[in-house]
Amino acid sequence: MSDRRRMLQAAQRQNLQLFIQDVFATLNNGDRPSGAPYLEALTFALETAALMPGGRLLVTMPPRHLKSISASVALPAWLMGRNPALKVMVASYGEDLAREHAISFHRVVTSAWYRGLFPDFHIQPRGERRLELRTTTGGVRKAVSLGGATTGFGADLIVIDDLMKAQDAGSEARRDSVTTYYREALLSRLNAPTEGSVIAVQQRLHEDDLPALLMANENYEHLNLPAIAEARQRLPLYYGRIWTREPGSVLDPVRLPLSHLEAIRGEMGSAGFSAQYQQNPVPPDGALVRIERLNLIDTPPDRGEVHRLIQSWDTAIKDSPSADFSVCTTWGWREGVWYLMDLRRERLEYPDLKAMVRHQLTFWRADKVLIEDSGNGPALWSQLRTDGMRNIGLLKPRGSKVERLTGQLDMLQSPQVAIPTQVPWWEDLARELRAFPNVRYDDQVDSISQFLAWIQGPRGRGLMNRDPVTGRPIGRRRL
Repeated sequence: MSDRRRMLQAAQRQNLQLFIQDVFATLNNGDRPSGAPYLEALTFALETAALMPGGRLLVTMPPRHLKSISASVALPAWLMGRNPALKVMVASYGEDLAREHAISFHRVVTSAWYRGLFPDFHIQPRGERRLELRTTTGGVRKAVSLGGATTGFGADLIVIDDLMKAQDAGSEARRDSVTTYYREALLSRLNAPTEGSVIAVQQRLHEDDLPALLMANENYEHLNLPAIAEARQRLPLYYGRIWTREPGSVLDPVRLPLSHLEAIRGEMGSAGFSAQYQQNPVPPDGALVRIERLNLIDTPPDRGEVHRLIQSWDTAIKDSPSADFSVCTTWGWREGVWYLMDLRRERLEYPDLKAMVRHQLTFWRADKVLIEDSGNGPALWSQLRTDGMRNIGLLKPRGSKVERLTGQLDMLQSPQVAIPTQVPWWEDLARELRAFPNVRYDDQVDSISQFLAWIQGPRGRGLMNRDPVTGRPIGRRRL
C-alpha cells in the first residue's frame, strides 16, 4: 500500500466528510459528491453530535441532498468501524425505506476499501438479518420503522431519518403518532440517556411536526439548510472554518441549480415547496409578512450604542407542555432606526415570569417596559409597580391579533425597523412571521405589534422627544 493511501485512510478514520466520499462512490457506481460546502457543514454537525456525550442534533434540509446516505448509512458505518461494539438504531417512516438503508449499509461495510480501512470490524456469523447487522464484538445496527417494536434493544446512538411521509402531514392523528413514538419508543432505548446521542434528519412538513417539537427543546442543536437561502447563514466547518451562505444561494448548484428548483416549485406548488425544500411549513393561504421585505441585518448594535431601549412583553403562565410562551422583545433606537436587540421566549410559571421581567429590565437598563393588559398582565404590572418599578406601562390590546399586526406592517417592513439574522432566535421568529396568522403560537408577533403600536402613539413619541440623559423635553431651555 502506498504512503498516500495510508495517509488517506488515517484521515478517513478521523474525518466523516472524507469517509463519505468513498461511501457515495460505493453506492453510486464510482461517482463522487459534487463538493458543495453544505455537505461539509452537514457532516461536521453529524460528527460533532455523534461523538459528544449526550449529543442532540436536528438537521432540517430538503430531499435529494444526501441526508439519508450521510446520517443513516455513512455515519453508523464510520462510527462502528471506529468502535465495532457500538449499538446504533436507525428509525424511518416505513419498512421499505428502512430495508433500503440497511442494504446500503451492508454494501458499504462489506466493501474491500471499508475492510481495509477498519480491519477490526467483523460481521458475526449468521448475524445478518433483514433489518439488523451484528458484529463479532457485540455491536449492531438495527433499523426500525414507525410503530415498530423497539423493546429489548439498547442503543448508544439513535438516528431518526424522516419519521413521517409527506402525504401524512395533514393528519393530526398521524403527527401525534410520530411524536408519541419518538417520546415513548425511541428515547427510552438509549443505554445511557446522559451519554447516548440522538440525531434527527428531517424535512419540514407541517408547523406541528416532529422537527417543531425538537426545535422547542433547548438541548437540540439545529442545523437548518433550506434549498434556497433566505437570509445570510454562518455555518461551522472543520478546523474552525466558517461557511458564509448568502441570501439567494442554493445548496448544491451542480446537482440542483436554481432553475431546477424553480421548476420543482412550479410542479408541487408554493406551499409544498416552502415546507419540504425551504423548511418553512407555511399554510397554503400564506402569511401577512413577507420576509424578503424586512430590513434584515447581521447583528444588532451593543447596548451602549443605542440611545433608547424599550421592552415589550406578551405574557402567559405555563401550566402544560402546550401552553403559550411568554415573550420579551428588546428594542434599541439609534439614528432613526429601531433595532431588535434581543428576544426571549420561554414557558414560565408566574414567579419565574415576574423574576424574568425584573432581570431583563435590569440587565438591559430599559427606559420603558410594556406589558399587555390581558391574562395575568394586570396582576404582574401591579406587583412590579408595588415593588418600586415605575417605568412599566400596561397596554390594552385593541382589535384582533391580525388587525394589530396589519396596522403595523408598513412600519415593520420599513427601513426604520432592523431585525438581525445572525442570532439564535432568528429562525423561530422567521417561522412565526411567515406562518402568521395560521400558526399555533403567535406570542412573538404580539410582542412586536405591541411595541410598534406604542412607539408610534402619543406616549411613545413623547418619550422620544425627551433627552435620553436628563429626561427633559427636547428643545426646552434649562433655567
